[in-house]
Amino acid sequence: GAGSIYGGSSTFSTLRVIGNEAAGEAGGLQISSNSTLQISDGLFQGNSSLGGSSAGGGAIRIYDSNQGTGTEQIDISDSQFIGNRAFNGAGILQEGGDLTLSDSAFVGNESTSPNTGGGAGLYLTGATASLMRVEVRENLGTGTNFNGGGLYASNQTLDVQQSRFIGNQSRHGGAIHLTGSGTYSLSHIELSGNSAVDGGGLFAAGQTSIDFHHGRIVGNTAVNNGGGMFLTVSAPTQLEHLSVVGNEATVGGAMQIASSTASVNVLSLTNS
Repeated sequence: GAGSIYGGSSTFSTLRVIGNEAAGEAGGLQISSNSTLQISDGLFQGNSSLGGSSAGGGAIRIYDSNQGTGTEQIDISDSQFIGNRAFNGAGILQEGGDLTLSDSAFVGNESTSPNTGGGAGLYLTGATASLMRVEVRENLGTGTNFNGGGLYASNQTLDVQQSRFIGNQSRHGGAIHLTGSGTYSLSHIELSGNSAVDGGGLFAAGQTSIDFHHGRIVGNTAVNNGGGMFLTVSAPTQLEHLSVVGNEATVGGAMQIASSTASVNVLSLTNS
């Protein structure tokens, strides 16, 4: 890849990471070992992680080398992730630390997995992340069991606000796939024009706790179940002030909820 950051505190402004490759993880940057990093006005374009099924992080890999006890602090703002490629997390692969993303875009990133993988835009697992005013658009995962065209999160504490997921594609969760025993808060977000076999907009499974409020779920499609959303979770689910419009599926055009403890308040379903 382009480089690795191990420890210490670093600040980058007007950073350009373009056209790099790695035989394993982190085509662009690898960040680990209790690093503190700030990036503003970054462009990560055309980087590739060429490894097999365990590899990822086409543009950036955040790796907790202390196996869950690390304190990586990553703050990325006003940055673009365009046309990067990897099995998992073609834009960003987060495997630890605390990630804050704001005013950034993930566009046209692609998974190279022919089968299992996750997060053509972002893959977040076992850590903490906050996304604010992020656009995740036209990211592609074509693997036969690929999860989360825009974003995949597992066993994560995740807060997504004022963000848009548009035109992403995957097998499960065209825009977003949430799983594991994570805690997920989605507020003031838009899921539009995404497609999948199950869960065109959102797919959630497992012990996942979800609070989704003030959102628009528009024009998503699923071949089988849940054009707008497919939820099969055992933890409490809060759905409030959602507009679900013009979604399509064989079963549950607007949404399908199975084995879920869901609390619904002010839900508008139109032409789904």
